[in-house]
Amino acid sequence: SWTIESCNAQYGVADVHAAPSTGSVEVAWRYQDATQRIVPCLRGVGVSVPSPPPALEFARHAGTSREYNPYAFAIADPVSLARAMALCPPSDAVLDAHIDAHNAAQVDAPGGAPAPSEGR
Repeated sequence: SWTIESCNAQYGVADVHAAPSTGSVEVAWRYQDATQRIVPCLRGVGVSVPSPPPALEFARHAGTSREYNPYAFAIADPVSLARAMALCPPSDAVLDAHIDAHNAAQVDAPGGAPAPSEGR
């Protein structure tokens, strides 16, 4: 007879607290955003920035504790870090803002957001 234990033993259990995996398109976008927007922005406002790694190294360490962090030199000073992040928002903040704006535009469009079954 099937039990929860036997199902878990055969298929495993997903870690609900694990970060979602990052796809290659997102990694490429994050690399481009870091190297073309964040790093120049931080340097422009006088923040010391570690040099970005090559794209392949960036991708290899994405989502790990060794992931490139353009704000790394500002972490020791919370005021400097807050200023840096306000003036040069991290990729996640920019992405979230675009998604929120897109979702708001869908709801505000004539007829509102399509129902999932409408398939417009």
